[in-house]
Amino acid sequence: MLAIGDDNPRRKAPVITLLLIAANVFVYAFVQPHEPGAAQDFVFRWGFDPEQPWSARVLTSMFMHGGLFHLLSNMWVLWLVGDNVEEKFGRFRYLFLYLLAGAAAAWTFGWLSVREGPNAEFLEKYGIPYVPAVGASGAIYGAMGMYVVLFPWARFRTLFWFTVIPIPAFVYLGLLIAIDVWHTVSTMGPSAGGVAKAAHAGGAVFGILAALVLKRAVGGGGEGDAWDVAVGFASTKRRDGPSAPRARRADDLATPGGLGREIAADDDPDLPPDPETEQRRARGALAAQIGELARSGRARQAIDLYEAWLAAGATPPLDPEVVIGVAHEFYNQGLPKKAIEAYARYLEADRNGPHAPEAALRLGVLYAKVRNDTEAAIEWFEEAAETHGDPRMREYAKSELRRLGAR
Repeated sequence: MLAIGDDNPRRKAPVITLLLIAANVFVYAFVQPHEPGAAQDFVFRWGFDPEQPWSARVLTSMFMHGGLFHLLSNMWVLWLVGDNVEEKFGRFRYLFLYLLAGAAAAWTFGWLSVREGPNAEFLEKYGIPYVPAVGASGAIYGAMGMYVVLFPWARFRTLFWFTVIPIPAFVYLGLLIAIDVWHTVSTMGPSAGGVAKAAHAGGAVFGILAALVLKRAVGGGGEGDAWDVAVGFASTKRRDGPSAPRARRADDLATPGGLGREIAADDDPDLPPDPETEQRRARGALAAQIGELARSGRARQAIDLYEAWLAAGATPPLDPEVVIGVAHEFYNQGLPKKAIEAYARYLEADRNGPHAPEAALRLGVLYAKVRNDTEAAIEWFEEAAETHGDPRMREYAKSELRRLGAR
């Protein structure tokens, strides 16, 4: 399954990620020789040597690659995950963590590259003093580990048999990481099939631990802060940590119930921030952003923030037009449980609204074909058969009622 993109927008140019990609491409294209003999000599001179773990080779090896496919695959994954991790941690901290993850990967590889058992046989067979390690994979696996911790629910668009399937980051990246960690632990070996599995595992574990330690320090994480799977923690001002940008003006946060006017009344520069007010402000900003994304056609980002809105207590209420758009996107993405909840929320807020017949029809489909709940499916199909404005959809609902054996 090939990842062709991720639904995780960024707000700044990923300068460090672009520079890292450029450096790797430059070294491969203009520094590394590609003639067999010269290439091997170059690798043994600048690749990571397990017997010299503290030499400069731990750095130089991160910018070398064993072939064009090795380079391209690494750079593509770095582009997918690096931009968001860079924005979350900040450019210089991200660069430091990236290089440190690469070092941790090399040291893990070196620790397991003992001259015993299969390793000794390999060295003797090829007449080489040690197995060098090259490539950015370890550092990139570190970035992958950070991404999983920071954006577990951001979705990767993966290509499988000419079909694009959205998969959460913690499933897609987590599986890649778990396979290499499992292989390393089960074999206690540094590599398999010419791939430095131990380096992948070492980099990934470092990235996960680093992100777990630093996650709260890079914004949000306090009580009442909603987790935004697209951009990390919601932009809220915290009393006990770094401050994120303040919410937009009160008149930009017009939400049901007059929240904007309420926030405006609470703003007093001479008073210390009130936690309840800050939480209310964050929830208002979140609701406003969901509405903005849904109305501008960016439904995929809207459903990510919708999850954060639910986690924050589902307040303030969203406009029914926004909720129905979110429900349709869940339906289209093949997320039946979330689609059912969103359609039910829409119908609760606007039972006789213009989208109620379509909501009823889709609930019928979901209950019939996903939940296998015939009774609920019949109830919703009956409503759709009576109220839907499209004759074809009414006929479809009736055909489903006949199939389900409705009286």
